[in-house]
Amino acid sequence: MSTNLIKGLTILYAEDEEPIRVLVEKRLKRVCENVLVGADGEEGLELFKKNRVDIIVTDISMPKMDGLSMISKIKEINSDIPIILTTAHSDEEHFLDSIEIGVDKYIIKPIKFDALINALEKLAQLVRDRELAKEYEKKIIEDRVNEATKDITKKLLDASPNPTFVILNREIKFFNRAFAEILESELLELVSKDITKLDEIIFKKGGYLDSFDNLDDDISTNIISIKQNRGRKIYKVTPKNIKIGSEDATLFTLNDITLLEYQKLKIENYSSLLEGYIFDVKYKKREITTEDKKLPLEERIEESTQEDKREKFSLSGESMAILRRSHEHKTSAKEYVDEIGEETIEQIQELEELENELFDYIQTLQESNDVTIITLIEQKLSRIGAVFNILIEFRDLAYAIEQLVELFRDIDRSTFDEAKIKKISIYLKAIVEEVKSWRETIFVNQDAIDIHYLDASFFSSCLQVELELNNKSSKIEQ
Repeated sequence: MSTNLIKGLTILYAEDEEPIRVLVEKRLKRVCENVLVGADGEEGLELFKKNRVDIIVTDISMPKMDGLSMISKIKEINSDIPIILTTAHSDEEHFLDSIEIGVDKYIIKPIKFDALINALEKLAQLVRDRELAKEYEKKIIEDRVNEATKDITKKLLDASPNPTFVILNREIKFFNRAFAEILESELLELVSKDITKLDEIIFKKGGYLDSFDNLDDDISTNIISIKQNRGRKIYKVTPKNIKIGSEDATLFTLNDITLLEYQKLKIENYSSLLEGYIFDVKYKKREITTEDKKLPLEERIEESTQEDKREKFSLSGESMAILRRSHEHKTSAKEYVDEIGEETIEQIQELEELENELFDYIQTLQESNDVTIITLIEQKLSRIGAVFNILIEFRDLAYAIEQLVELFRDIDRSTFDEAKIKKISIYLKAIVEEVKSWRETIFVNQDAIDIHYLDASFFSSCLQVELELNNKSSKIEQ
């Protein structure tokens, strides 16, 4: 007879007659590793309370507390515990009482050990079946909880306006609509199937993080640039450990900080350009031409020095650092165009029509002095700014155009005299020419060594218009 099922169980045996107790204990220990023995019902009850017991074998007639009383109290604690009752009595009263309190097996003394082992094996199988049933029931509940948790997680993610995804067991388990919208479908499918491809969505230039594995506890440094259907955007990444059911997962939330980053860049650029503008006005005697503005500031400093050896000037180390500032990461036009989609290129080509229309409006303004034309100029500038805004690398230029549009909308046009209109028209035409040069050199001819070659001149033209609109140009010159 197999005793494998009995071996790992804990059996509580209660018997007041010592010879029987010692003999049965020895035999039980041959087939079971854990046997607890009590000399009466009280000892048996205390042993049960202090230990995890699987099966109880007990006599009926014992001092202090009989077997049936002990069983009744134990059943109050665990109603499912299997019980084998041993007794020298065969009267109907004890038999009926034992059935009523839930005894599973009934063995008449003197105990036949084979009969006892057979009864234990059947009850051991019952214990095992109950354990399996509990495990199965627990698993079903856990599975249901996990599915419900996953469903709730997905709904919460979709409700978030920020691009968000969850990594579970080295796999992107969930991502929301906002995350799907920032990636091309092929790249999204690739990343969904292979977690090792996740870093391929990162644009590895510009001084930002080049891998999600490099995220730091200090989220202020967790900044990445991501390739998108149209251009790129800059995000701050916030990782958070979460539980999905019983499993550990990591939630990644992407906060769009593109505008903030480019506002910072715009401020830096304007600081540099203003420094250059003040320098030009203060130290150069001749009129500043469009060609002058396109020269790097260091060359303008050198040219000024050569023109007038007698004129002495000095700039602080900080000022010189500003004047020397340039883009750290230079990208050629061909390299840049290869990285952006055809849809974006088509939108940029629409600039040609906008340039022509804007130039015509400026010409009409200059010839007629009709300030109502400014509304049409605003509209064209706004559309040009929208095209610039598509490209993350040029959102600082888009921001500069937006500033001009806002100024034109808010300015009191009754202050526009003929001289002011003429001056503003000249500056606006310069902006149109620079937009045209930018489009043709980068996107048509693709011969620019650095896509940002024209930024300084463009900012300078925008700054000159802003100063003129605010009547500050004369103050700067003074």
